[in-house]
Parts: sequence; C-alpha cells; structure tokens
Amino acid sequence: MKILVCDDLPNRGEDTRRAIAAAGVNHEPVVAPVADFEAAIASLVKHSRDFLNRESRVGASCCHPLFDDPDIGIVILDNNLAELEIAGARHTAEALAGLIRAFTRIPYIVSLNKNWQTDFDLRYLVGDYQTAADLALNLPHLDNPGLWRGVPAASTDSFLPWYWPVLSEVPETRRCQERFVDQHLGEQILRTLGFESNYVPHLTRHAVGALSPDAEPKGLFEAVTFSRFFETSCTSLPIRKEREEITSRLRGDGDRAAAARLVVVRVVAAELERWFRRDVVGPQSVLVDTPHLLTRMPFLLGNQAGCLDRWNDVVAVSQGAAVAVEERYRSHLEAARFPHTCWTKSQCFWWPLLKGDAELNASFFEDHPRWPDAVFCEDISAFRAGTSADGPREFAAEFEGPWSRRHVAGLTDKGYTPASRFAL
Repeated sequence: MKILVCDDLPNRGEDTRRAIAAAGVNHEPVVAPVADFEAAIASLVKHSRDFLNRESRVGASCCHPLFDDPDIGIVILDNNLAELEIAGARHTAEALAGLIRAFTRIPYIVSLNKNWQTDFDLRYLVGDYQTAADLALNLPHLDNPGLWRGVPAASTDSFLPWYWPVLSEVPETRRCQERFVDQHLGEQILRTLGFESNYVPHLTRHAVGALSPDAEPKGLFEAVTFSRFFETSCTSLPIRKEREEITSRLRGDGDRAAAARLVVVRVVAAELERWFRRDVVGPQSVLVDTPHLLTRMPFLLGNQAGCLDRWNDVVAVSQGAAVAVEERYRSHLEAARFPHTCWTKSQCFWWPLLKGDAELNASFFEDHPRWPDAVFCEDISAFRAGTSADGPREFAAEFEGPWSRRHVAGLTDKGYTPASRFAL
C-alpha cells in the first residue's frame, strides 16, 4: 500500500513522510511534488464540474496520474494549503476531501494539522467531528505505531485513543464498505444492517437526524435507503440539487449510470462509516463494544472478573468478548453479535438484546469474585484502577443518552479539548 502525502511546502511534506516511516509500518509513504499536486487539484476541480453538469458523460474518476494510482490506500492532506499556486480561493484539506472522496479511487482521506491543540476529542470521540476527511490527525500522531497497528502495547507513549481506526487496515475496510453499499444501494439502511424496530428508540436524536434530516424516527425504516441517504444527508458534495441529479442518473443505464453509481457508493460508504463511529458506536446505546460491555457486565469474565489484567487482555484481543467470556455466557453474546463487522472497528453487540436478557440480568445477583474498581480510559485503550487521587479523569461526552460519562488517563503531554467537558 502506498500512502500519498500532499502538502504545499516540500519540507513539511518530508516531515510527514519521516513520521510515518518512524512508526515502523510496512507501507510506502510518497510525498507528492508540489507542481504535481497543484496540477492534480486543478484537474480534480475541473473533472468535478464536468461531472456535475446535467449533460455530462464523463467518468466517475479524475484521471490525473497522481490520484489515479490503484496502489494508493491513504492520502494525507495537510490542512493549510495556502502556498499552492492555484487561482481563486485558497484550498484546505477540508475543502478538497469531498471531491477526492467522490471523484478519485483513493479509499481513505486523512486531514493533517487542522487542530494542533487537540490530541483527544472530548466531545464526540471521533477526533474532529467537523472534519470532511475520514480522520483528522496531527503530525506527532503519525509516528505512533499504535495508530497503525491498533494494539495498546505498540504505543510508545501509551497514547492510543479507542476511537482511532487501525490505520493500516482502513483501505481494505473502506473497500469492503463500498462493496456492501453497492450490493444494497436501493435498500433500507436500518433493515439491511439488522436493526429491529425496537432498536430505533435507542438511537440518539442526533443519530436519527444525521441519518435523515426529514424523517421522523418511526419512518426511518421505510424512508432511508442508501441512495436516499446520499441525497439528503451526505455533505461530501454540499449542494443537494447536484446530489439529486446524480441519483437521477442511477435510473438509467450504460456508462453514465455506472459512473453515478460509483460516486454514490464512495460517498455513502465513507459518510455512513462516520455515522457509525460518531452516532451509533460512540454513544454505546444501541451497539456496545467489548470494553464498555465489560464495565456494565463484569461477570462475563466469570472467575477471572477480579483480575484487572484479564480485562485488558480482553480489550487487546481482536474479537474481544466474543472469544474471552466464560463459556456459559457465550451463547448470549453470539445471539447479540452485530454481524456486519466492516462498519465497526471492533466486535459490537446489540445492547437492547443484552439489556433485555433475563438470564444475564439474573447474573448480577449471583456470587462473583470482587470486581476491580476499574474504568476504561478512552485515551489509552485500557482499563485502569479508578480510585487513586491522580487516577483517571471523568468527562461528559456530548452524547445524548445514559452512557455519556467516560474516562481518560489524562496524559500530561496531550491536549484534551474542549476542557469544559471535564467540568462536573
């Protein structure tokens, strides 16, 4: 896999390349020459305008060589691109991300250095919920091996936000998401993903509104198809009439319809994945992942529930609780497993099913080993004892629902913003 680094300052681009290399990843970071980057942007903007023309018959992808390399899995864009010699308004990574997503074959977009003061996002636990890219990072994050491997032990300074994706895996994951959308484009999103009607009340109002601004909760099942989501909610292409024009082409046939379908699939896959991270997995109210499930049901570890190291072993296992729980509880989790794993970083379970499981609830009243006074620290992806004076800090994430209170270890050299989220 190639990682394309795009910057308007060659020295800064080289700094990014060195940071990636320092992480020891088995990928090839390539710094785009500034002249090639300028030409690629000009070509991309022209291509997007041509494509959005009502009579257009151009293909879905900008064919500039810089953006047309099939080996590129990730593009890293420095957010400040003011030094580019391109006429018109100054460009930023945020302004270009939607066009790159819709009109190139590059699967994953990282915006770099947009918010230098933020290492950990205390609001929605996604890094930067306003970014148009797939992920917003800062340069010092790129040399952290944990970011690329997704293993807490790999982090050289313990910092590994739970919401970070495993960056080495994101290109293939995105391609899997695109295949999923392509196979189900005309179908209802929630039904296709396995949501039951009684799960909808567990979605936050923010989640409902982000999925469809004009559908009430009771109408989500029938109203919101994957293609309808593109029309009403996707912001990669900000003008709704243009999105509607693109979906109208889907009803035709031939190359024009195929090009429109490819654009829709790319955009929906990226923005639906963001919806999962921010609005479904983030609140932990309809889907719950392994560490947050253990904090609610420690007895799932059986006789090992009293060992804090065992809790962290479970988090480090890729399939988490699905392979680590006591045998007597395994069937309960298998029945509640969310099956479409390409949409979530780690294994998740339907919380409404587990919450309503009478046998699991009865387990609270059985004799168990004394559970550790531990909390899951979202900034280091690990459990820590919560009793010491200088221990984990509690904060209130900006989620609706009962699970907004979370914890961080609070590393002294990291920026946690906005700090007002720590106010209790």
